[in-house]
Amino acid sequence: MSDLARRIQAAVEAIQLVDTHEHLFAEDERHRAAVDFGYLFPHYASSDLVSAGLPPALLEAVRLPSLPAMMERWRRMRRARYFPTPPRTDMSLEERWEVLAPYWECIRSTGYGTCLRIAIRDLFGVADLSGQTIRELSDAIADSRRPGWYQHVLKERARIAVSIQDDGRATVDKSFFVPASAWNISRWRARGRRCRLSKGSAPLPSTRWTRS
Repeated sequence: MSDLARRIQAAVEAIQLVDTHEHLFAEDERHRAAVDFGYLFPHYASSDLVSAGLPPALLEAVRLPSLPAMMERWRRMRRARYFPTPPRTDMSLEERWEVLAPYWECIRSTGYGTCLRIAIRDLFGVADLSGQTIRELSDAIADSRRPGWYQHVLKERARIAVSIQDDGRATVDKSFFVPASAWNISRWRARGRRCRLSKGSAPLPSTRWTRS
């Protein structure tokens, strides 16, 4: 790499970012979920796996050690979420990998799969997710359950100044997040219409969306 390229790289890596939309675990929740390689599939990449043909019940078997933390989070968010019952709850790490392996090959090069491979390499120091690395990777994930992990990943590595946390919770760690407020526009318009009618004003015309 030339000196100019190194200078450009250093300048780009020094830029701080605002992450405008996140659904991250709180750090203590994350530590309860980060048990082994199954933790890598809480969201998005798991949808790729199901699209590739992985039955949802087997998905829950793959990420079973992380499932209690995931279910607790959804209950705390007061959002309905269906978690199919895994066919077995006594599968070894290797058995869970055997379930995942053919579907991982289908999604490893999707956008979400690529992000996972980068994280596996850059954050956990493991070359890839494979049958040869699941034990090493799972140990590295378990070892990351320590105070300061979010500081290391979000601030030091990703250079994220703040993330907007959009999961319905008003209480967040302000060191890393600000909460997003969800507005029910239909309810807001209806409430405004009732207020105007009570004051003798004409209601606003309804908005209709049409295809061009």
